Amino acid sequence: MPMTTATNTKGLSGLSFFRAYPYYTRYWIANTISRIGDSIDSLAIMWMVLELTGSTLLMGTVMVCNMLPNIFLGPFAGVLADRFNRKKLIIISDIARGLLVTVLAFLFMTDRLAVWMIFVVTALTSVFETAQHPSRMAVRPSLVRPEDLITSNSMHSFGENVAQMIGLACAGAIIATLGIGGALLIDFLTFMISAFLISLIKIPSATSSDNQDANLTVARLFKDLGEGLNYVRSTRIIVISVTLACLTNFFFGPINVLLPVFVKVNLNLDVAGLSQALLIQTVFMLLSSLTVSYIVKKIGERWALRSGLLLIACGYALMYFAKSILAVIACISILGFGVPIASAGLQTIIQRNTPAEKMGRVSAVMSTLALAAIPLSTASAGYLGEIMPISTLFGLLGILLFTCIVLLTSGKTFRSQTA
Repeated sequence: MPMTTATNTKGLSGLSFFRAYPYYTRYWIANTISRIGDSIDSLAIMWMVLELTGSTLLMGTVMVCNMLPNIFLGPFAGVLADRFNRKKLIIISDIARGLLVTVLAFLFMTDRLAVWMIFVVTALTSVFETAQHPSRMAVRPSLVRPEDLITSNSMHSFGENVAQMIGLACAGAIIATLGIGGALLIDFLTFMISAFLISLIKIPSATSSDNQDANLTVARLFKDLGEGLNYVRSTRIIVISVTLACLTNFFFGPINVLLPVFVKVNLNLDVAGLSQALLIQTVFMLLSSLTVSYIVKKIGERWALRSGLLLIACGYALMYFAKSILAVIACISILGFGVPIASAGLQTIIQRNTPAEKMGRVSAVMSTLALAAIPLSTASAGYLGEIMPISTLFGLLGILLFTCIVLLTSGKTFRSQTA
């Protein structure tokens, strides 16, 4: 049962939603503050590598060190989330990540830092982030009532987007005034604040006493993982949702590679034009996050989800016709507006169709597969961008995604198991 003081929570949104769910509000604040620190930390570490080595290759290697644990360890972290106390996992991971960035800051400020240490600390930090991610995803639906899941997910998306904007906007000034070490210490503080706020939340246990008492052996770890994978495979609506999430990420990922090239080569503009376009896209993502619950009330969850996915596809396809920076801004704003709607809808379907005791494993499978789709698509887009016009590639990707969405959301299973 979600922790709430409300007697009638149907259709809540905005401030009334946060007032009705005080424990969710603490979780939301903790997650948002932590994400602000992550944004500052990511820029600080990239700047650290650049200052120490001047190598873009090594900067890319740091990004790989950050991504690989999420891809390879994500499903196993889901097992931990379903077997152990999720609240403790989140708190321990936050504290561990905070201590790791503090070590990195100390080594840098005392001129004892070697490049390989950055790789090690980045990988370890990513391991702890991976360990807590399924727990965070599994905790969220337990803090609100089922009718408010869509609002919960949209507010989560809004918080993360706001955090990224604040973090990136402040990171440069923080690094300039406090230095890289000071920026990392601020990240440490955000982790500690997050851990403290999470400690104040009462989270319902989804783990049976038998599981809590049983020792987690390697055999049991793989058995639990197999149970989670079997549940995903045997539940058709979850298969559809995971497939949609993977396809969306697969087609959305290349924009980070293709858009800068398109702006520079096709429009003959510099990085300022690209920055303006991405800023406006982020604004539309924030607006979308705030209006998801209203859109769902008007057209229902099924049509809202379908609309969000199709907006992403249309934004991509319309880039084929973009001949000016205003046209590009319009296209990626359409795309950006669709992302939070689609994300909130897919998460809500997963949450409504997954038992609490399997939520960690199922959400971990979804996030791991969706994340793995990004480097694959980015590499493919980089190759295809060398052999065909970027505008043609945008149009092709949009048409393919549109076709996949229509096929997957037109079946009887999707229609019958979405509101």
